[in-house]
Amino acid sequence: MHIHGKDDYGFYLHTNNKVFGPVRTDWDHYLGNDNSYYFKGDDSGPEYILINDSLYRNSGNFSNILLSGRNKFFFSYTNKSSLFINCCGKSMKQNYSDIYYPAMDKNGNYSFFGRRGHYIYYNNSTLTG
Repeated sequence: MHIHGKDDYGFYLHTNNKVFGPVRTDWDHYLGNDNSYYFKGDDSGPEYILINDSLYRNSGNFSNILLSGRNKFFFSYTNKSSLFINCCGKSMKQNYSDIYYPAMDKNGNYSFFGRRGHYIYYNNSTLTG
C-alpha cells in the first residue's frame, strides 16, 4: 500500500457506517457502551485518530481523549509545535504548553487545566450550537 508517499503495509478500519484508511497501525482503541469509539495509531511518522466516524491525521501526540456519547468528544493534539484541542469536531489553538485533567459532560461542555510557563490556569467552556 502507498501511505504518505511510501510503500508500506497497511490496513483499513471498518466501522458499522464506513471504511477508513489505509492506516499503518492501531496502537490504541476504545469502544464505549453507547457505541462511541476511537482508534489511534501512526502512519510511519504522523499520527491519526479515528473518533466516532471522523478521521483526523497528519498531526502528532493525540491525547486527553474523552468520549461522552456518540456525538460528543474531546481530544488534544500538536501540529507544527502548537497545541490544539478538538471538541466535537471544532479545533481550537491553545496558548498552553500542556493540558491536564480534562473533563466533559454529556452536553459537550468541557474544562481542563492548562500550563503556560510556570503557571496553571483553569479553562472552562460551554459548547454552543
